[in-house]
Amino acid sequence: MAVGATPASAQLPGQSVYEGRKNLREEARARAFEEVKPVLADWSDQISGRNQKRLDKLLMDAVMFSPLGLLAEGRPAVGDSLTGWLPRISGYHLTPLDFDASGNLAYVIGALRYDRIDADGVAKMIEAEWVMVLYLWGRSWKVRSYLERPGVGG
Repeated sequence: MAVGATPASAQLPGQSVYEGRKNLREEARARAFEEVKPVLADWSDQISGRNQKRLDKLLMDAVMFSPLGLLAEGRPAVGDSLTGWLPRISGYHLTPLDFDASGNLAYVIGALRYDRIDADGVAKMIEAEWVMVLYLWGRSWKVRSYLERPGVGG
């Protein structure tokens, strides 16, 4: 056995066999989070700015449970959903609370806050929980699914 190695029987799942060396899984996870953070910021910025064309570029053939409680599956349906609810959202802000990634998939769970504007133009602050599943497509992370738990808080 090499000096500094941990016997296989004492090794925890995912733990490096070399003491003092970072776990490769944790390194990959940290790298994936650094790559996903700009996508989350862009998602939030584009919703706040009501930029549907830019949002479309962030999506794969997605499933979305929108802020207004509407379910859409596939790019055309998600696009129609965005057209319907995007003008009614302002001040959208995501806060990630949990993240994990494995291979080309990642998920983020968090809290969010935004103002939802009703038909009379009155804004109501909404606080909700959200889950986003992302897929690494080539060198870019794309939103595969976005789910929001309506009615939480606010």
